[in-house]
Amino acid sequence: MTQKSILWENNGIALQIDIDGLINPRVLRDKARNVTYADADYSYALSVSADDGVRRSTGLVYESHEERAGAGGTRELRLLGRLDFGGAGPQDLGLCHTFVFSPEGDSFDEIVQLTNRGSTLYRIAQIDFGFRKIIYHRKDARWADGFEGFTLTPVPHRRRFGHRVDRKLEGYRLGDLIPHMWDHVRNVGGPEGRNLPDHGAEGWVWSDGTHGLLVAKFAPDTIEFSMWKGEINGPDVCVRFGGVSQWRDDPEYAAQIAPGETLTFGTSHYALVEGGWEKGYYRYRAFLGAHGKKFPPDYNPPVHWNELYNLSWRLGDGSSRYSLAQLYREAEIAADMGCESLYLDPGWDTIEGSTVWDEKHFGIGLKEFVRTVQERYGIKVSLHLMSHTNSKEEYAGMYRHDKDGALVPCWNGAKVCMQSKWKEEKTRRVLRLAETGVAFFMFDFQEAFPPCCDPAHGHEVPLKRQSHAEGIDEVIRNVKREYPGIYIEAHDRITTGLQDYHPLYFQYDPPRSFDENWGFEYMWDSYLDLISGKAVSLYEYNLACEIPLYLHINIGQKSGLLESGNPVGPDNERMLAFWWYASTVRHLGIGGVSDPDSVLYKKLKSAMKTYMQLQDFYKRGVFYGIDELTHVHVLPDRNQAVINFFNLSGKPVEKSITMTPGDFGLRSIDAITGVRGLKKEGASSRFTVRLEPLSPSLARVNIDT
Repeated sequence: MTQKSILWENNGIALQIDIDGLINPRVLRDKARNVTYADADYSYALSVSADDGVRRSTGLVYESHEERAGAGGTRELRLLGRLDFGGAGPQDLGLCHTFVFSPEGDSFDEIVQLTNRGSTLYRIAQIDFGFRKIIYHRKDARWADGFEGFTLTPVPHRRRFGHRVDRKLEGYRLGDLIPHMWDHVRNVGGPEGRNLPDHGAEGWVWSDGTHGLLVAKFAPDTIEFSMWKGEINGPDVCVRFGGVSQWRDDPEYAAQIAPGETLTFGTSHYALVEGGWEKGYYRYRAFLGAHGKKFPPDYNPPVHWNELYNLSWRLGDGSSRYSLAQLYREAEIAADMGCESLYLDPGWDTIEGSTVWDEKHFGIGLKEFVRTVQERYGIKVSLHLMSHTNSKEEYAGMYRHDKDGALVPCWNGAKVCMQSKWKEEKTRRVLRLAETGVAFFMFDFQEAFPPCCDPAHGHEVPLKRQSHAEGIDEVIRNVKREYPGIYIEAHDRITTGLQDYHPLYFQYDPPRSFDENWGFEYMWDSYLDLISGKAVSLYEYNLACEIPLYLHINIGQKSGLLESGNPVGPDNERMLAFWWYASTVRHLGIGGVSDPDSVLYKKLKSAMKTYMQLQDFYKRGVFYGIDELTHVHVLPDRNQAVINFFNLSGKPVEKSITMTPGDFGLRSIDAITGVRGLKKEGASSRFTVRLEPLSPSLARVNIDT
């Protein structure tokens, strides 16, 4: 008897796959709760063009399947087929669809490989592979049973309002998933938000608050996203998820497929979630951590003092704007504050982007400056680096040219090409800085747009975003190979400061790569970013990701930091912003006060004393969220934790909290200081905390004071 279907399952998930003529993974079910997350035909839609026009596949013709043992005790199901374009379409595009299950788990992985078996080069116009779930049955005029209470939440941020990619909502209900509704009804507008949530994210959590499904994409070396798309499928409204799709023309390598070529797309990961979006974020964090995307156990970056907030910087003027005496004064303040390194933002090199210490201006070499700062003040030196330059001569033959052959401007200079000889020259210059003993480099100002079109550089024309990012990554790895102890932060390799183009784990490979991501540009008006709610995205990031963030924040107030002259800061006297960013950023930098007699100076110094006593919790602790404004930092090996509480409102707040130690990686809760009315209720502890308006508070768990 010919086999017509396969049931591929583990303890938590059952996947039914039809193989009767066509391959069709059409049912995806949570076994314990009997919740069905896919119940319509799997989409194998691929649009390709060749000399005879555009064709679109409608299914996958079954050829064979194989079950075999995988790595780590997993089992793999490999389904081989040919994409069905009909009689007049291509007959030579094969697909290998692999599902990897751990027998004891409640998750699985999906891998898709597309192979061109023929002799024709196909241009790929659109890829729409994925599971489908009917969310509205038109014939019966009803929503999907049991799903009206579900909310779809992107990972690792819900909304990120005020940024380039603003999702407009923190989560989407069923009605929001109907295609085209956002364009015509919500009037969102903008090319990136025209049919929300018809776009990509690192992952998605679909949950009713008690249970749900995490769907994530993992492609560590390329730029690829997980899509969640509303579709009209016959008479019904569906959502399509997982599989392979494109967003913003990524994955870039999938623009075409040559004869004999195989495209292997990033892995889609599916996992059941017990709880709401927060539990889904934790599940995603654990998934990334299992693949090495987390801070190493010896992670211990120096706390920075950033001179910029006191000494200022006017972008693009091309001159060293601070003096040696000013830097020594900033180092003195840094040491008094308890910081561990003086961080120099632009103004130290001969011209912005040269990466050459301006010895003529300062009258001292960098090695001597580093030694002097260490000997006088007991702290290190850290440097900001630029990839692009405020010069057209600094990197002769390495600058970027557009399609018309003109230099791509950058301030008064030009942007460099990351796949020119710049890689070797930049490496040489950074290594000269590294040998002086600096502790940290920031890689900034490295946008990919517009791409380089100079054929003399030897790269494809125009330069691909992937190639651009790989050029930067190569320089960073060159430095790490020689100086593994230097901490490196790398801004987004495509659009720089806002960190919103590629997945946040992209190219992160400690100790060989950079060590930290940038904190989403919350450096300018850190206090207002917090009380407005924008910086709450840092809380979400920490639930979903343990790749460290670096951020420096302004505690004081200074006008004219940039040419706009907009005022920034300050923090309030209760150090609300300081403690928020200390709680959500593993590598902290501060600055912006200079008068030891001022209230803010004294308050910051006091807060820093406490922070440095507890820095292990903030740098290497496991982050948990009781809620957005209550953060727990745990060191499980010590059975200790600190809890940060925040009140962003203008009224006093009293919070009642119950903590069960096992929920926070603790063996027991023996004592908590800094709270009121502590009571034991079995293994749990119940207490209250009172917060004054716009104030933080701190509690210690099992820590002797």
